[in-house]
Amino acid sequence: MNSNASIAHEFYKVQDYWKKADGQRNKKLVLWVAEYQDVEIIDHFMEIERSPLGTFEEIFFRFSTTFTTLKEFEKGLWEEFVSWFGEVQDEKYDIIGALKTDNYLLEDFTPNTSLEPNFKNLLSELKRFHQSFQVDDLDFIFYFSPANHSEGIGYWLDRLLLFEIPSYIRFAALDFLGQRCMDDFGKKSRTKVLEIFPKLDVLNATKNEMKKGIEAGNPHDPKSQYQKLVIELMECLGKKKESLVNKNAKKLLTLAQRINQASLKSSTLLIIAHAYFTIRKEKKSMEYTERAIDAANQLINTEFEPEAYPLWRSAMMIKAAILMGQQNEKEALRCYETMAIKATEKQDVFFVMEAYRLCATIEQKNRNWTAAFEYALLSLYAGSQLDSDTRKHSTFIYSANVAFKCSDEVVLSDKQRKIFHDSLEEWLGGNWKELIQSDVNLNREYLEFEKEIIQ
Repeated sequence: MNSNASIAHEFYKVQDYWKKADGQRNKKLVLWVAEYQDVEIIDHFMEIERSPLGTFEEIFFRFSTTFTTLKEFEKGLWEEFVSWFGEVQDEKYDIIGALKTDNYLLEDFTPNTSLEPNFKNLLSELKRFHQSFQVDDLDFIFYFSPANHSEGIGYWLDRLLLFEIPSYIRFAALDFLGQRCMDDFGKKSRTKVLEIFPKLDVLNATKNEMKKGIEAGNPHDPKSQYQKLVIELMECLGKKKESLVNKNAKKLLTLAQRINQASLKSSTLLIIAHAYFTIRKEKKSMEYTERAIDAANQLINTEFEPEAYPLWRSAMMIKAAILMGQQNEKEALRCYETMAIKATEKQDVFFVMEAYRLCATIEQKNRNWTAAFEYALLSLYAGSQLDSDTRKHSTFIYSANVAFKCSDEVVLSDKQRKIFHDSLEEWLGGNWKELIQSDVNLNREYLEFEKEIIQ
């Protein structure tokens, strides 16, 4: 572990990468290609450059529209652009107001909303917008945020670079190194792309910051020692040595007993279960998972009851994931059903949706179409209580995908099918078919537990 890494140092490294890229004005698209753990700090840098605190001369703008289809994406970009010039409730999001205050804008600009909402017209309006500024040699950077990371955007970017783009307009985007989707460039457009492969150490920088926070308090306090031990346990997972996990798990349990806090016992068992799961020691992981479930259940009717459900839910997710890995789908299904019932009691809408979705995918895989369809409908009903934006950017669309595919395998009257389709349109919008009919393989993975946040 690099003990010298810090968030500030990593941020300045990002700044230096951009400084080098900034000198290559002939490149129309600057593409960050970063590891998952580095995305946040890069995105934060781009956001700061959009604010008055930015250090570079260009004016940065941000597009957050998610790519679905070419037509819908360009329409979304157009609507975002138009919204910049409308009334803004919060001043910190008022880009145009800030530009006026800083005397950049020569005159008010009003987008021509009679134009068809496509990129060709958007580019034309961006040129006209640039003419409203009274600063010479002013460049624009239009940044497509990580929200745009999805299938098809690589093709769209390739298409974008074929336009005649003015010298004062450039674009930036952020792609994931391990799962690229912005590399579909032809020979002509690729010459206009500058790729940045940043070498950052954000993970260790974050760990160092956590340790500093612990040491800034009382490093000899049992709770501070406990936090240090958790970090040490997580660090040894990369080495995948069971002996190291055994050693750290034993120390962690001993300290948890010393602190003698009921909810800490359950969370400690859960952390250890997760550790063994990560190094693929399913038998030990299941042992600690069952103990964590029992410990969480013992918190019922005590002062720690509010903490019991999140601990129980996380432990059940591990248990189901282990069962799936052992091909024991029957017991995994029972776990997810139990989770759904408990989540319903707790009015935990999101996890009601998730649990029934996972039930549906198991039944779909086994070609139990009616059961899969019914579970998917239960998932959709729960998810329909979430806000529109959450539905469109969550696993709600996976549930819709399962339900839609299974609806072709079950007997539905024309009226029932129409009600089903109308509901999907109400929940997801007019482009619901494009949203749910992606290439996502719903049965490829039931749970990527390494990404699960232990609460």
